[in-house]
This record gives sequence, structure tokens and C-alpha cells, in this order.
Amino acid sequence: MRTCAIIDESLPGKPVLGYLFCYQNGQGFSIEISENIPEEQLPLFLASFVQKGMYTVGLEWSLRWVQARIVPTDRQNLGSVLKDNGLKEYNEYRLLMIAQGRCAQDDCCVMPVELTDLPSWVYERLAKRVKRAVLLQNDRLLVSFEDSSVRLIPVRKVIDDSRLITDEDMQVQPGGCGIAFFGSQSAASTELHEEGELLSLRDEDLLKLSDQLLLDTNEVCRLLACSRQQVDYLIRTGRLHPLRSSGRMRLFDRSEVQHLSW
Repeated sequence: MRTCAIIDESLPGKPVLGYLFCYQNGQGFSIEISENIPEEQLPLFLASFVQKGMYTVGLEWSLRWVQARIVPTDRQNLGSVLKDNGLKEYNEYRLLMIAQGRCAQDDCCVMPVELTDLPSWVYERLAKRVKRAVLLQNDRLLVSFEDSSVRLIPVRKVIDDSRLITDEDMQVQPGGCGIAFFGSQSAASTELHEEGELLSLRDEDLLKLSDQLLLDTNEVCRLLACSRQQVDYLIRTGRLHPLRSSGRMRLFDRSEVQHLSW
């Protein structure tokens, strides 16, 4: 993750209006707007979010902010532009940094900063980012956040969609900015943090639970004192049921395996 300060060069003291975060090798962005800057001093784009009481700009609109400040993908001589700037492929972040994000829309620029130099209010915001999420029965989400809190959230409370949701239909967005559903909808991390029911669990409790409840194939072989071929046989005959399979990686319910060992 890379971080840049968004600076207004036209204002006295050149204040920092907020911070831009870059993910996925320059292909995803989010913005945190400072609450210390009066709304009337913010450029129109950022002010439009503050007017709605929003100080976190999600992936889609942050990307639009970046794209408005760089050469577009449909530029006729795009290949020459990339070559002249030493780029082999289109990369939003690297293009943004060529002119430090300056454009004709406003007087802002972006300057790289270290994570350790960020003010405390930014860390308070980042603490509400999603760390991991698990889809439970009855369309409920069990979500842990960077502040280690764990919250239970009804899915229909944060998205307006009646379709059946599976594990494949949802994923945590880059930077923990939120959770995406069906590839076209999303719930912001701040909304999830606010709407979720706080549980008396911590993120580390979830990790301990998964370690105690799940086994991989090697652990099944050790517990049953058998080979991988025998594990495959148990699966084919319906005596053992993998909870999840990905290539050669399988996860099993520890209790089911223990029953087979009795």
C-alpha cells in the first residue's frame, strides 16, 4: 500500500486536505478527507462528500478522482505517452505521480508520505477497515475489523438485493474499504462498523476458533493415521466431507474427523 497527502497549493500554508491510499499495484484507491478543513476550502469533488457527512471516499469514486487527473485510457497516442514516461503498461498510480496529481480542475497535488507520518485521525479511520468476513446462515455476516472488534451484520441491512448470496459472491475490498457483493454492489467499512452488532469476541478469537475447528489434509492423515489416498477414499464413499476445496488444498470439520477415529 502506498500513501499520498492531498495538498492544496493555493491555500496559505498549503494544508493537507486528506490522504490518498493506493492498493493492488496502482489499480485501486481510497481517500480519507480531513475533518479539520472547512468545507468551503475543499475542492468541489471532496466537498460533495463532506456535504453528505462522508469523510471516507470508497474505491469507485476515489478511482474516478485519480482518473480525472491523468491521461485517459482512450487517448489516441496513449502508447507514445506511456513510452515517453518509461511505462510499459497503463498504471494509474505511476501516471498520477508523474505530475504529482496536478490538473486543471483545482489547485491540488499529491505528495508521497510514509505510513508512520500519518496523523492520529487517519489511524482511527483505518481501525474501522474490514479485516476479514465470513458469510453465515440466514444471510448474516461475521466481520472482524482492524481494531480487532467483531460484529454481526444482517446482509440485507447493508445491500438492497434479494438474490441468494454465496461465499463466491462476496469479497473484502482492497485495503479493507468494504465488502463487495456480486461484483457490482458494496458496503463501506464505516457502514459495516456502525450497523454491526458488537460481539464479545475479538479477531484473535476467530483465528483460534478456526485453528481448533478446522483441519487440512495433512492433519487429517495424522489424526486418522492414514494416507492421502485413504482420505480420498473416505470422501468418495461419503464418510468424509470437505468444507472447502481449492486445488489440492482441503479443509475439514475436526469433529467429523474425530468421529471417524473413534
